[in-house]
Amino acid sequence: MSRFKQWSTVLFSRVDSMVSRMENHEALVDSAIREVRQSLARAKVQLGRVQLDRRTLETRHGEAQQAVHSWTERATAVAAEDEQRAIECLRRKHASAREVDALAQRLVQQRQVEDKLVSDIRQVEERLTGLLHQRNLLRTRESTAAAKGAMDTAASHFGEDVGEVLERWEMQVTEAELGSGHSVDLDSFADDFVASEEQQALREELRQLTAGSKQ
Repeated sequence: MSRFKQWSTVLFSRVDSMVSRMENHEALVDSAIREVRQSLARAKVQLGRVQLDRRTLETRHGEAQQAVHSWTERATAVAAEDEQRAIECLRRKHASAREVDALAQRLVQQRQVEDKLVSDIRQVEERLTGLLHQRNLLRTRESTAAAKGAMDTAASHFGEDVGEVLERWEMQVTEAELGSGHSVDLDSFADDFVASEEQQALREELRQLTAGSKQ
């Protein structure tokens, strides 16, 4: 297990332990989240360096392969006229071939390190996403519980349900409105019909009056 993965495992164990204690849970979780984010940032910087090293090795590996090809062609080209030079070309070809093999092994190891680091970062990011989701969910539940608690406190203060108090208040206001002759319009839909019918009756009366005056 990589050092980064070991660290993340220990950290999340600490987070779970902290959440189980009766303390300021949100502050503890927020602190852990900040620490995880900082460490993820450092891990991603390290990943960038590992990827750069891998690309450098790939370049050197390609150059060594090209050198093998070039020294082979040179040995062939001078073999007929200068055997010693041809032998030296083959010696350098073999040296380049050994470098190709060594770089190939290093590339395998480098890619394994890179793949492991990428996997570890992905797992920690997923764990962090879950932690953020759980924190936000608990925040919502805590706020809801606080709101319900406030309602219960209000109810206990009045000695009864707040809804019942509001209902009696509304009844009191309605009685006051009726007593003053300023009742609230409770059925505007029906009143619209009454107003229309009254308007029509007045028009009919006006029509009859004007018709009588013309006779």
